[in-house]
Amino acid sequence: MNAKFTPGVTFNKVPIQVFATGNFGGCQSAEFPKITGGTFSFGADGPGVCTGPLAIGSGAAVDISWNDGSYSTARKMSFYVELGSWSFNGVLKGRFEGQTVRASGRATKPGTDMGLECRRGGLIMYPATVDSLVVG
Repeated sequence: MNAKFTPGVTFNKVPIQVFATGNFGGCQSAEFPKITGGTFSFGADGPGVCTGPLAIGSGAAVDISWNDGSYSTARKMSFYVELGSWSFNGVLKGRFEGQTVRASGRATKPGTDMGLECRRGGLIMYPATVDSLVVG
């Protein structure tokens, strides 16, 4: 996953926008056996600061494109990004209608590097893994 913060996150708590995209694989669905992975993107805003959660909020949206050509959307989701990890969750529309989606992962940029960027004008880019994406 790659996330971008606008403006960059600093040591002053301010409203920020987050846009993230990611890929995931290893999916299994008895109901939809052709689904084995996909991509997601989300855009959201909320407060951010380097000394607390880098970004936290709700009411955001996530769009998922499954590898079989189907789509899911969660228009009301919550997200949480900190130095070491990130997560989001919401209720889906489209494929898997009404089911909860939860995703999480770990930052791949060292915390010390992110701390330096916070001091040098703001942390803008947040590369991370997608360790889990669960529907249901």
